Amino acid sequence: MSASPSSTAPQYVPLADIIEGYELYSANFLKIKDKSGDIVPFHWNRPQQKLAAAVRWQTERDRRVRVVILKARQVGVSTWVQGFLFHRCHLRGNRQALTLAHKADSAMKLFEMQQRFYQNLPLKGPLSARKQHFTRRQITFSESLSSTQVEVVGEAGRGYTSQYIHESEMAFYENAKQTQTAI
Repeated sequence: MSASPSSTAPQYVPLADIIEGYELYSANFLKIKDKSGDIVPFHWNRPQQKLAAAVRWQTERDRRVRVVILKARQVGVSTWVQGFLFHRCHLRGNRQALTLAHKADSAMKLFEMQQRFYQNLPLKGPLSARKQHFTRRQITFSESLSSTQVEVVGEAGRGYTSQYIHESEMAFYENAKQTQTAI
């Protein structure tokens, strides 16, 4: 009797599929901290899949992506968005992502996600990443010259050209309308 091929043998995926496919990238290259505090691969839950579908629907129609999430707490929306921004900046050239948080400790938690993503990337190969610049709130990738930055509302945003913006907890912004105008 001959042995059948192992179902655990590595499967190779074209790099272009990883660059274009955020879900494939997140499941294989991004790590998150789950509710029990373990570092695990980032597999999307149902609300994250719905968010991805909304983004995909707009993108496929060449529309600017606009998604407003009302009252979603602890379902992984910010995790999904931070991963999306990280994916875009890691693998696409000359992109800028800005995340705005309503207070400093929230900004720190959001940036910790970005740091975890970076720290768990492969050390070798086409998806390894060297940072050109790494601060308390910003990662700039040397290969893509793209960056992702997390700031507190009122401390940044003005004069910053971004292709991607995540306005976290916007209902708690002191002056949301002014922030919208500034960015």
